[in-house]
Amino acid sequence: MTRVKFKLCLLWGAAVPLSVLSSVLIVIQLTARLPRDPRIEPATRMVQINATAESTSKNVESIGAKAHVIRVNTETIRAKAVTIRTKSESIRAKTEMVDAKATRLDTLKRMLSDVVSANKFIQLMRSESFENEVLPESTVVNHSICTKNDTFTTCKRAVAWSHQSILGDGCENLFLDVGSNIGIHARFLFEPELYRPRHVYDDVFDNEFGAHRTHDREKICVLAFEPNPAHRQRHQDLATAYARQGWRYRAFYAAVRGGSWESRGHDKLVFYRNDGHANNDWGFSVGTMHSEKARIEKIEVTTIDISQFVIEHVANAATRPKRVLMKMDIEGSEYAVLPHMLANNAFRYIDAITAEFHHWSRGFQFIKGTLHISQVESIKFSNIFSYLLKAVYNTTFRSVDDESFLFDGKKFPI
Repeated sequence: MTRVKFKLCLLWGAAVPLSVLSSVLIVIQLTARLPRDPRIEPATRMVQINATAESTSKNVESIGAKAHVIRVNTETIRAKAVTIRTKSESIRAKTEMVDAKATRLDTLKRMLSDVVSANKFIQLMRSESFENEVLPESTVVNHSICTKNDTFTTCKRAVAWSHQSILGDGCENLFLDVGSNIGIHARFLFEPELYRPRHVYDDVFDNEFGAHRTHDREKICVLAFEPNPAHRQRHQDLATAYARQGWRYRAFYAAVRGGSWESRGHDKLVFYRNDGHANNDWGFSVGTMHSEKARIEKIEVTTIDISQFVIEHVANAATRPKRVLMKMDIEGSEYAVLPHMLANNAFRYIDAITAEFHHWSRGFQFIKGTLHISQVESIKFSNIFSYLLKAVYNTTFRSVDDESFLFDGKKFPI
């Protein structure tokens, strides 16, 4: 009996742990089958998620970098294509310009052949141009001239205009005074009421710019070219006085050029003072009026290629002038300058020109003294010039020699 009890006790003692162990196993199994609480993520799971996110971010950044490289390469290719296209267009434009010039020369040569010494003038037409040259010393207008008054803003604007790179910008009427002497024709344009009785150039200005041109003087522009150093101070004073009024006047102390003359280098030219300062030096010229034994003063002056100047400052203006008038009185140089302008397309941007042709008995020397234009040849060229101008361009020509009010005598505006 005692032995039986002992065995039952052993069985009971073994059953209890087994029961507990079974219960634990059951609980573990049931817990494993229950859904996990997202708030109780294991640390390892978080590390994996962070690693995956970081990897994804790096992949996105890599894709973005590759896209940026592709975009930059695309833009570079596009820029190169634009550059190639621009160069191609530039080459085509230059080719067209060369072809157009050849056509103009052929037309001019045919017209000259039976009338005048064609080969001489064709040689002058083909004389070299000088591109991208630096303009010579120009009118200096001190900003301090603009006093604090009602016209201060207008004056400052005029002074700023005198320094702008494209001189034809903002001009409604543009007057190119080539061989301006003391600048009297600019005064005729801006202040016609001072110069009465009427003179020849009053009619020219009325015809080209209108009788009421002075109603808006700020839209009138004058570019004057005068190589005589004796007149430099006069032009300085005139430019200063006009800037105070808000009027656009700029003078260049230079002779206009059409190719090469007998000179020291490309940008210098020898002039002769033929009159000894008489009549405001109206005989200041590249040629000599008198015998070589006469006492004639030689002066070396700066030059401007007038054809290139017109292309740069008129043709390239953002808004071109409505009317462009040129006055030319350059004491014999016209026989080199005008053919050069005809051949180099300058008259395409000039609506009208007045000129005085000179016919000196000694003739004129050009192209470093190797080409002589005789008096007879100069007369024949002057007779046919208007026809040459009409044949190639629609520019009107009028022969004018207006020496009115030679010594001026009128005070500058205050």
